[in-house]
Amino acid sequence: MLVLALQDEPGRSFRVVADRLHLVENNLSLGNADFADLAAEVDADGVLRATGVPSPQAAMDAMRAALG
Repeated sequence: MLVLALQDEPGRSFRVVADRLHLVENNLSLGNADFADLAAEVDADGVLRATGVPSPQAAMDAMRAALG
């Protein structure tokens, strides 16, 4: 998926793997991060992979396991 800056840095972009797109949307919507913060986390290929963050399914599985 291609993420484009429209406000602070129009035209700047990076790619994000599809199963991590929710991280971009959530962080931008909530104001937890801005475009520059997220763009700074891309790898050498210009792709945000967020490998240290569990997938939504893994997070749900962990919560279910914690609840018993």
